[in-house]
Amino acid sequence: MKYLASVRSCVIAVLLLILLAPHIQNETASASASSEETFLTRALQAYKWVMADATSTQHGLAWDLYNSKVEQTNNSLYDGTTGVLLFLLELYKTTNDAEVLENAKRAANHLLASVQTERSSGFYTGLAGMLYALNETFKLTKDAKYANGADDCYAQIKTGIEQKTIILYSGYDIISGLAGIGLALLYYAEEREDKTILDVARECGDALLDGAVAVPEGFKWFPSASYNKEMPNFSHGTSGIAYFLARLYEETEEQKYLDAATKGARYLISIANKSNDQCYIYHSNPGGTEMFYLGWCHGPSGTWRLFYQLYNITEDEEWLDWVKRSANSILTKEFYPKTKTSWVHNRGICCGDAGVAQFFYDLYLLFDEDIYSDKQDEINSVLISRVYRPDGTLTDVYDQNGYMQGGAGIGAWMLQMNAMQNGVRPHIWFPDR
Repeated sequence: MKYLASVRSCVIAVLLLILLAPHIQNETASASASSEETFLTRALQAYKWVMADATSTQHGLAWDLYNSKVEQTNNSLYDGTTGVLLFLLELYKTTNDAEVLENAKRAANHLLASVQTERSSGFYTGLAGMLYALNETFKLTKDAKYANGADDCYAQIKTGIEQKTIILYSGYDIISGLAGIGLALLYYAEEREDKTILDVARECGDALLDGAVAVPEGFKWFPSASYNKEMPNFSHGTSGIAYFLARLYEETEEQKYLDAATKGARYLISIANKSNDQCYIYHSNPGGTEMFYLGWCHGPSGTWRLFYQLYNITEDEEWLDWVKRSANSILTKEFYPKTKTSWVHNRGICCGDAGVAQFFYDLYLLFDEDIYSDKQDEINSVLISRVYRPDGTLTDVYDQNGYMQGGAGIGAWMLQMNAMQNGVRPHIWFPDR
């Protein structure tokens, strides 16, 4: 499995370069047509934004959720220090700027000092995300203390899984629960070339099988055993959980995980709006069945990942059709529509423009079809026009710092576009992508 995973990674990298090669010379920053500034310049503006709100701590640098509005820092990948660190690592990889690297190390040092006191285990909320970021810091710096910090994160997660505390209290979802933790474990098993880590990931998978709710159409999951409001899409529901189970099958070849993932996908298709060759699913039930988001969290920009993962495993063209139907759900929509039920007035990766643009970036890399790059350019135009101020700073709806919400994630998206222009793959590639 390890050899195949390595081969697959190499093939993806080669295909990426092949796909991009015809476009590199003619590629322009069409998303910023009103300006001569490049995507890298935009990323540097985001860097300026988040650094202006950095908090010096006893051990390094940390960030809070809102830019210059509250004083409480947090360690999360979603909207705190871990997410900003990942942006800084990508920026250093792009610019080779020693100041950026120093600030990244200071952020990582703060996380190192926070491992033992971190109470959340989630990928986007706690230790699993910190594990990922610290290990990526080690890969870039070769400083063993960051590898040791990642090992410490893993040790705490392993203990929590074995003692059932994480299984009982963390929930099921990608954001803070077993699905996101499990994806981090799959990543770490490959990074450390340690198959025993897969055993801990299996425990996550088995707990998710126990938490599945059987329905006539297949399986569904709630965010946790104690939260009975269904949010079926990627961040909190069936789509993200089934995605992890499909990835777990890919690494273990245990059929029960693929069967459960497939049943989850069948359920999602059964509740999707499938009119006009589309596929999009309501926000929540009860209370949100007439609310349809487009983004990573609660819309087709996240849910498509399950369909593509099933295609990647089975090579069944039906799943590829559901990927393209997911894209069709957005291709005909304008940004921002007047109706409040079809779009979150948001710029970030989680719920807004950057995450939807990333969706079409990925589709373009997969299919090399201009319809996807054109949509990506359209969304980038909206994003840049609504985020970047004339004074060189930027804003989100809530002036946030984080990766999934705020300046760090928007800056990271600009770096991905810069990488695409230059025909290279971004350094940071999340385990759930």
